[in-house]
Amino acid sequence: MAENNQEGEQLLEVTGRPRYASTNSIEDLREPQNAEAPISVEEWLPAGLQIYAAKFRENGFENTTFISMLTERDLKEFEMENNSARRNLLRMIQSLPESTIPVDITRNTTTCNWLKAIGLSDYERNFNSREEKTVGDLVDLKPSETYIKENFDIQKKGHIRKFLEALEHFPTGGRTTYHCNG
Repeated sequence: MAENNQEGEQLLEVTGRPRYASTNSIEDLREPQNAEAPISVEEWLPAGLQIYAAKFRENGFENTTFISMLTERDLKEFEMENNSARRNLLRMIQSLPESTIPVDITRNTTTCNWLKAIGLSDYERNFNSREEKTVGDLVDLKPSETYIKENFDIQKKGHIRKFLEALEHFPTGGRTTYHCNG
């Protein structure tokens, strides 16, 4: 079910975290306003927990758009044994803004533009010679985590999670106006 926020923007209601709120276009994510710009893990982590920054990065949680998807289990896998610190971080994670995807992402959006929109543009080159040229191709493929690792060479847990969540919840409607080389 969809609802509107105070600015009248439609929010998509998705069960579980993260929920994806729609923005107006891919351009909105390319040039975020300061309040919405992702914060690096080093800036976000409290001073006493900076020792975990490298572990966050190694696992693909390098900024708040990825950190917002972390679970308690993930933090335990980062060998964060201090229960109090872990609980405090979980509260901080839950207060992060929800991930967003532009409303003009459609089945015909190129994988290149989609990857840019979800913060995974580093992987564009992995799709240049692939048959999957659009989001629709990826949705139809229904790739598993193993498939993503083996075929798209995306290895970091946070990046795989973002890829799968964005595929699962991409909005429909709108038309693609952006091109990989333009």
